[in-house]
Amino acid sequence: MQLHLIICPLACLTAGPGSLFLDARISRPDPGPDHPRSDYIESPVQLSHALINAIAGQIDGIILGKRRQIRLALACLLARGHLLIEDLPGVGKTTLAHAIATTLGLRFQRIQFTSDLLPSDIIGVSVYQRESGQFIFHPGPVFAQLVLADEINRA
Repeated sequence: MQLHLIICPLACLTAGPGSLFLDARISRPDPGPDHPRSDYIESPVQLSHALINAIAGQIDGIILGKRRQIRLALACLLARGHLLIEDLPGVGKTTLAHAIATTLGLRFQRIQFTSDLLPSDIIGVSVYQRESGQFIFHPGPVFAQLVLADEINRA
């Protein structure tokens, strides 16, 4: 059984910013008359489980050996929660966040917390355009669908 996952952001539709549309297409070889049909997905729970496993498998191909952490991060994302990852430098915390965003088709931004961080570095800034005589807002990283606040302890 192969699960083909099609994920497209629906930020411009009625679902609202950051919403996702998951379309799972399941292709199976013809099992033949003697093959049991236990591999067919018949319930929404089975479909959800298959989707989560497919997403986790995709991310697991990028970050090796962190299957449990990947599943916990996905559970947090699905619960619309926030996730605090504490670990040693260089073990893939930023890569995990970027891989989740890329796999799900989300806009990803990283905020580097430094001692000179300003509010405009997070929310963005309005810049005056002399030609048009208007202020143009340039959104900051907080407007992304997945935001990584990195090195908070160093700020």
